[in-house]
Amino acid sequence: MRGILLVALISFQADISAAQDIDQFRWLIGKWKHTDSTGTVIEEWSKFNDNQMMGKSKTYDASGKEVFNESLLIEALGGDVWYIAKLPDKVAKFEMSEIGVNTATFVDPKNDFPSLIRYKRAAKILIIELEGMQGGKPVSQMYKMHIQS
Repeated sequence: MRGILLVALISFQADISAAQDIDQFRWLIGKWKHTDSTGTVIEEWSKFNDNQMMGKSKTYDASGKEVFNESLLIEALGGDVWYIAKLPDKVAKFEMSEIGVNTATFVDPKNDFPSLIRYKRAAKILIIELEGMQGGKPVSQMYKMHIQS
């Protein structure tokens, strides 16, 4: 009986810990938009459950035609936090390497581009930075997103 109670208590503590990990990302919640001369990127985040934040990202060219989309997931799993991007042709899994107040960094050294994804929020602006290699050369991109809702 004592062993069952201990297992239940440990399980309950793990659930609280995972929820606290995901609650660190509440600042991502909302619909974010970046527009420049090449087109528009829209990224939307919501809390799915105590262990997961769900997102989606869509890119449109200057004419408004959708040219890219991906499903996104931030998941607290076994004490680690993962950022998972489901693209049309593959799934990329990034491990959280850094967390701060309204900032988070995820890395996947096996992925050429991006191998690093960083989110930073300041008031109603979300900065997304992507870094990695393309064609053997270092590449970086930055998106300044504005909250829509």
